[in-house]
Amino acid sequence: MTVFNKYYLKKISYNFLPNELNNGISNSLELNDDIEFIRSRLRYFGKIKLMKNSRASNNFYSYVYQ
Repeated sequence: MTVFNKYYLKKISYNFLPNELNNGISNSLELNDDIEFIRSRLRYFGKIKLMKNSRASNNFYSYVYQ
């Protein structure tokens, strides 16, 4: 009864509820850790691809300028 006396529940806006549900679900599933892991892997594979492209370019230029 103390909570009801402190907050008149019919006047509380529930616009915040979807955000709170989303945050709660995200925290419980530890999605931030998974997202960060995927981002780090994408960065790694991007660097590998860049290295392969530069290596291929270097091989091409060394062949052309021989």
